[in-house]
Amino acid sequence: MPVSEAAYDMAYATIPQYQAAEGWAVHGKSGSGWLRDNNGKINESRPQGWFVGWAEKNGRQVVFARLEIGKEKSDIPAGLKHERIFSWNYPC
Repeated sequence: MPVSEAAYDMAYATIPQYQAAEGWAVHGKSGSGWLRDNNGKINESRPQGWFVGWAEKNGRQVVFARLEIGKEKSDIPAGLKHERIFSWNYPC
């Protein structure tokens, strides 16, 4: 399905950008949630967080998707936590 250049431009403008290690510009979006137990109830001791996007440096682009599933309850949303870890610690 074709997408217009204007649609690409609007998407690009709305996605947050971060400066990462070694001069990489990271563009990405995080999200958070919880796994469910066998009865379908939310299990707050199993947070999940994701960070998806792309990084750019000197004309090179790298696409990424990172998902983490925790083993204990956290006061920091899991997606935000993993966004911070990725953005500041992982050179592409």
